[in-house]
Amino acid sequence: MEKNETLLTKPAASHLDKNLVSSEFPFSPKDPMYLNTGSCGRKPASVIAALEDGWRRLNQNPTLTTFFETELKEEARRMAAEMFAVERDLLMLTESTTEGLQLMMQACLLKEGDELVTTDHEHGCLNTIARFLEETRGIVVRKHKVRPELGSHHHCQGIASLVSAKTKLVAVSEIDCFTGWRPNLDSLVAEMHLEGLPLLVDGAHSPGQGPVDISRFDTWVSSAHKWLGSPNGIGFAYFDRKIVEPLAPVWVGHKYFETRAANPSAVYAFECRGTEDMVKFMGLSAALKLQKQLGERQIAERQKELMRFARQRLAETLKPNFLLPAPEDMPDDELTGLLAFDIEPSRLLVDDLVQALWHGDKIWIQPDYLLPTPGHGVRISCHYSLAEDDIERFVQALSKFVKK
Repeated sequence: MEKNETLLTKPAASHLDKNLVSSEFPFSPKDPMYLNTGSCGRKPASVIAALEDGWRRLNQNPTLTTFFETELKEEARRMAAEMFAVERDLLMLTESTTEGLQLMMQACLLKEGDELVTTDHEHGCLNTIARFLEETRGIVVRKHKVRPELGSHHHCQGIASLVSAKTKLVAVSEIDCFTGWRPNLDSLVAEMHLEGLPLLVDGAHSPGQGPVDISRFDTWVSSAHKWLGSPNGIGFAYFDRKIVEPLAPVWVGHKYFETRAANPSAVYAFECRGTEDMVKFMGLSAALKLQKQLGERQIAERQKELMRFARQRLAETLKPNFLLPAPEDMPDDELTGLLAFDIEPSRLLVDDLVQALWHGDKIWIQPDYLLPTPGHGVRISCHYSLAEDDIERFVQALSKFVKK
């Protein structure tokens, strides 16, 4: 067991309505176990029901629902804006985190020599957009090496130290998709405000992991299909009012000019990209309603509770190398429901843990893409739909592929 890995008893999930959770996620021990909410979340029963009702409604009059029943989308926007405590006009409903990143990066990094400051722990979509802009516009990308063990202050100072007179945009994750670390970004936010530079925050893993204070950021982009359990193909992008005015669209669609003229300070015009699936917004509303029913803080507490339990059991049983310090050595608000670790290759009995667990035990995990051989590492998502028994089942299954 690692230093400071304290013994825990099985905690009771008393903070959540267990009956509601069971009805929303009616999975049995015989069903495949899903531990990869961080990539794409399972959908609650109420979301699936909303989609089924939505498709029946749309099929009665597809033209009416698709083009004229705009209240379906606007109700979802209203609920999301209320959850994130921001002005409704400044919250864009995108198709993904990638779409929000694309809009901001394309708008800020325009010419040869423009610099993007970011980190070496960003998701592949940000890196792909950056590479495209390197190859087509000649921008320069400068990356800070993430070291969670050194803490949030070092993280923020390291990023800020890379800023130069040529820097046009700073981009950083709110939650590290590789380690699950949620660094405190307050000092970086303050520093970028002093520098007068826009800060783009990738919050892909944030909704569904507790209350999110996004109004302190210049730009925040996110997904709804992960921890929130929304239908696929929905994301969020928040832009501070000073960002909206100079923002230029990457794409334009029908009604772009009419929408912009009706409300120049809103971000709605950037959503005009063609025929939309209005049904998915009914699913989003259902997902947001469930979050409110269960309580954002209670959900976050339960997920961290499960993460701590999983870490304790893994430390006792397999002694892996965890990618974050022990929870007792970190501020509680820097922890999430993500847990990442790797195992010495010499101790592994298989080449790919992902495939071994799926084919052998019908357990799906995420590989550790920081490793040269991703299949030697593991990232699991301790979603509130799981229980301690699920964690035990995972640990026992994993034990079959690791030498003691």
